[in-house]
Amino acid sequence: MFVIICLAATLTATSSILTAVDVEPDPKLLRVAKLYESLFEQRDAKIETNSQNITEMRQILDKKVKFLYSLLEDISALSTANSRNITEMRNILIRAETNIKTLQEENAVLRRSMTRAEDEIKALQTDLTSCVKLTDKGRIPQSLLPGSYANFTLQDTQWQSQHMAAVAACTQYWNGKRNTGNIAIPTRNNTSCTDTCRGTDGYCHCSGTVSFTAHM
Repeated sequence: MFVIICLAATLTATSSILTAVDVEPDPKLLRVAKLYESLFEQRDAKIETNSQNITEMRQILDKKVKFLYSLLEDISALSTANSRNITEMRNILIRAETNIKTLQEENAVLRRSMTRAEDEIKALQTDLTSCVKLTDKGRIPQSLLPGSYANFTLQDTQWQSQHMAAVAACTQYWNGKRNTGNIAIPTRNNTSCTDTCRGTDGYCHCSGTVSFTAHM
């Protein structure tokens, strides 16, 4: 660069001298000078173009840097939100694990209680089997029942209950209208009270009919 500038200066000075003395300049030197002048112009043009390109690139880079900063801010905000969500989920999982452990402990207690209850039931069944031998229908033999239950069947008890109910109904029917005694006699279907009383010994007069419902 220094050599080119010095040469151009030399050529200019030479041209001035030659002009002053009315001497024709050397054509070769003029061509060299024009060539260097053209090179300098091209250089300046390239420098200006490069300067514009650099300015444009700088603007593009500034936009990209701003975009990157904005993107980093969004990422930071998302990271903060995700961190909060992760913390909340972690707390929920911890509470769930605690509840599961509590339920497991309660389940273990219930299982132990059920095991004890089953053992007690088996023991009671063993005691009952050893003390009382049930019938084929799973009932206690009548001979082992307490009191008079061992001497009378359930059907006898039912008949006695119905008979007492019939006597009470007849007593309410008379309500003290007669001083003589009376009894309650069961009748069959399609048989009148008069026909039923005629078939008895000593009670041939039908005073009235009382009906009620009972099951055997």
